[in-house]
Amino acid sequence: MTQNNPVAARIIERFRNRLSPFPGQDIMALIPHDRELRIDFHTYVDLYFGEIAGCASSADRLDRRSTAVLEKARNILAKSFFERYPRYVALQASITPERTPALLRQMQDMELNRQDLLLEVTRILATRTDSTI
Repeated sequence: MTQNNPVAARIIERFRNRLSPFPGQDIMALIPHDRELRIDFHTYVDLYFGEIAGCASSADRLDRRSTAVLEKARNILAKSFFERYPRYVALQASITPERTPALLRQMQDMELNRQDLLLEVTRILATRTDSTI
């Protein structure tokens, strides 16, 4: 399907080409003095990355998913990290190429995949009828 679907191909290529270790060191640099905040932020970044990566790894097979699964995915993909977790918006300006390059790159890649996945899931859902399982 990826040959016929440039969006899915782009998502999978971005997912495969950017597989890298979790940016824990960058999170430590971002939040060096507040252990509780650092742990919470780390947890939610990890959760968010996992949700996006889970969808991205099967972008070429999303049309095989049930309508219920796709609707759940659409809800997950509807918001960026900082929209979903607004308590961390104050950290956003500090996520920079100089201070946290790995975290910034991974967040940018996740955001690009989130946007593409949202378009793809929405497109698939628009082709379904109420009788599609």
